[in-house]
Formats: sequence, structure tokens, C-alpha cells
Amino acid sequence: MKALISRRELLGLVVALHLACGASVFAGETATPISSIVGDPDSFNREFVTLKGTVTKVVSLGGNDGTNRPLCIQKFTLKDETGSIGVLYSSLCQVGEEKAMILAVGDSVLVEAIIDSPPDNIKSPKGGEYGVTVQARKVTRLEK
Repeated sequence: MKALISRRELLGLVVALHLACGASVFAGETATPISSIVGDPDSFNREFVTLKGTVTKVVSLGGNDGTNRPLCIQKFTLKDETGSIGVLYSSLCQVGEEKAMILAVGDSVLVEAIIDSPPDNIKSPKGGEYGVTVQARKVTRLEK
């Protein structure tokens, strides 16, 4: 007898419900102080963190994903009471009726991100070090 639903379909349904409900792998996690990451980035390499702070600088960029859908890319500086750090946030500019969040200086946000701190022996094509990258997976604007 054939199964009513395949494993792949079930997994897709679970992921869709997870996203639709706004669930997050970061739920319940407390914010990591920015000074902890700046002070010892290697201990956070490839780790998920939650950051909370105020946007102090924003640069908006454009681009496309692999299927030529427009991306809204924002580089911003996040500041908390312990320090500040640069963050990169990329999302589809529009998904159905939902438009991408555009950040502004002064926004208070919660950032769910992954930290990338490559070893010193990995150099850029120009010979420089890459440094720490904070790649936001989700940004939530907080009430003022």
C-alpha cells in the first residue's frame, strides 16, 4: 500500500509550518553582548547568536539570487551597551504580499545571526584578512 504522504512532503510541510508560525531556532535565547564577540571572535566561529541593539549606520545594496529574484541587502552597524559590530542582512525584496524590512538609523532590533571568524591564515584575494562577519538570518524590529 502506498503511503499517503512521502517523507519529503512531510518535511516540507513541517518547515512551512515552522516558518509560518514565526518559530525560530533562537527562541528563548538571551542576547549575546557584542563585546563578547568582538573580544574573542574565534570562540563564536560558525555559532548562532542573538544580538539586541540599535542600528547606527545603514548601507542598502541590491542584487539577485541564483534564480534572478531581487535581493534586498543591507549592511548596518549594530550597537549595544557593550560595543558595536557590523552586520550583513540579505533577504528577498518581496515574498508574496510581504516586503522585506528596510532598516533605518535608530531602529531597535533583535538580530538572529551566525558568526564567521575565519582563521588568520585565510586571506582575501588582495592578501588581507577577512575578519569577523555577522550574517543576519532574521531581523526583528522592536517596539520603541
